[in-house]
Amino acid sequence: MFITPKARFQKGFSLSCEYQQQEKEMKMSRYNAKLEAIRTFDSNLRKKIEEESLRKTKASVNQMKMKGLAQWSYEHVIIFFIFH
Repeated sequence: MFITPKARFQKGFSLSCEYQQQEKEMKMSRYNAKLEAIRTFDSNLRKKIEEESLRKTKASVNQMKMKGLAQWSYEHVIIFFIFH
């Protein structure tokens, strides 16, 4: 009914290997969770930057259109008053 030293060693070794495997899996799951959080944050940040860039581009295009329209109006009003 006694366990031989070899069997006791095998049992301890297998438990140790099992524990190490569980620790490794737990660390990998934590790492993957952190990595996924970073990827999500990065994706959201890139999306916000892209949207802001697009908004600024649209605003600058609208501003350039208004400046062009103002210039065109100024030139044509002056010409209208000069020749009439």
